[in-house]
Amino acid sequence: MIILLNRCGQLANRLFMFAKFIALSQKYNLKVMNWAFFEYQRHFKQSNLDLFCRYPKKNFKFVRNKKVTDLLYFLCFQSFRFLNKINIFKKRLMIIDLSSSDMALDAANCDPNFLWTAKNGLVVILHGWRDVFTNLDKPEASAVKDYFVIEDEHKNEIEKVIDDARKLGQILVGVHIRHGDYKWFCGGKYFYSTSVYKNLMERFKNINPDKSIVFLICSNELQILSDFAGFNCVLASGHRVEDLYALSYCDYLIGPPSTYSMWASFYGQKPLYIVENTKHDFELTDFKIFCEY
Repeated sequence: MIILLNRCGQLANRLFMFAKFIALSQKYNLKVMNWAFFEYQRHFKQSNLDLFCRYPKKNFKFVRNKKVTDLLYFLCFQSFRFLNKINIFKKRLMIIDLSSSDMALDAANCDPNFLWTAKNGLVVILHGWRDVFTNLDKPEASAVKDYFVIEDEHKNEIEKVIDDARKLGQILVGVHIRHGDYKWFCGGKYFYSTSVYKNLMERFKNINPDKSIVFLICSNELQILSDFAGFNCVLASGHRVEDLYALSYCDYLIGPPSTYSMWASFYGQKPLYIVENTKHDFELTDFKIFCEY
């Protein structure tokens, strides 16, 4: 079995990390338990049925209580942290810090020692982050998508927003405006002003002159519709899960380097333009599906 305890960033980072090990589980017939996913589990149909967030899925009904899940996580994390320090049970227990390990852990290329221990003992991912997958075979991708189907309450809200947006034009473009924490991330390199996003939106209109374009604005900070005068725009709900999956319903996506828009592109198999150079006059050929399969 594999146990994930590494709380690596926010929602999309956690999704990609869990997805990596679901793909491994699917390909190599492993079992995964993700105790680092507690705070998001209620939003997804499969994880919401199981206190322990297991794959392959199992049902374990429980009364949701944040204090209980926080206590379970703390006890589990500290126990394995202690076992890692005293370095016992080495034959059947492997504890990994991804920040200092270069072990191959992709579905297409996985370390044989890791696989042996995961099948015959216990592997614990205690700390760290690993770059997101860039390719999956269809069976693994399908397993990931099936596990992360959102609850109907979120789906219904998303479909209302998308239906309203599609009434306004022919092409729906999701714009991920990442503010907030991006003021400091990478020294603010990817924190773009609203005027920059408006220039990107204008560029998209210019390269599609014969189409009516609608923009779905998703952001981690409050956006005001009047700031986008001159564009057909709809504001997403502002809910972190609903905005993420609303982006996956769009025809095209625009956003800064972020696992958030990458997940939307992967999940919806929709082309994404990652904005690294705000002066670049992009074309439709610059839009790529993240992890196309």
